[in-house]
Amino acid sequence: MYAGSSYVELFMKRANRSSVHFSALVKACGRPEPVTLWTDPSDDKRFMSAVRQNRVLTVEQQNVGTGKDIGIIGFLKEKNASYLVFPKSLNRFSGMEVNGIKYELVNQPEAEASISSFTKTDRKNDTRPSRPKKHFSVVLQWTATVNTTHEIEARNLKQAREQALNEQIEVDFSTAKKAVKILEIREM
Repeated sequence: MYAGSSYVELFMKRANRSSVHFSALVKACGRPEPVTLWTDPSDDKRFMSAVRQNRVLTVEQQNVGTGKDIGIIGFLKEKNASYLVFPKSLNRFSGMEVNGIKYELVNQPEAEASISSFTKTDRKNDTRPSRPKKHFSVVLQWTATVNTTHEIEARNLKQAREQALNEQIEVDFSTAKKAVKILEIREM
């Protein structure tokens, strides 16, 4: 909770709070960056340093109804809260409620390097020993396809088929459609 206060005490304090508009806060203290707490906040040294320097704004996000998000100066550990860390201290706004939060005024952090940003040159500088190359026996089937048309005189379809297969026809394979297929591969 907020500085050792219970939720009821905090609610009572909010009723008597003065407020400041988010854009005035940004103008005075700089553009904040969002912080997502994936672990216990005490494990995040940078975040806890910002808490001690009073640079954290807790944003209570309304998940029911149409209520707008409300900011409270300081770190308040709650379920539906997000946190904004400002570059300058928020001491002069201490105890105030922040309204009119405009998320377009929040700095979006740069994306971390992704897997796709690593290039082949990064792999070239790898100091691991390379694996020895293996030897393989590969059986390839090469197929060349050429379609030709011939006129054949025959009594029926069967006889025309046999006669076409038995004819000695010279074919130019330079224009053939070529294909290769691996029939077998094994390590030697």
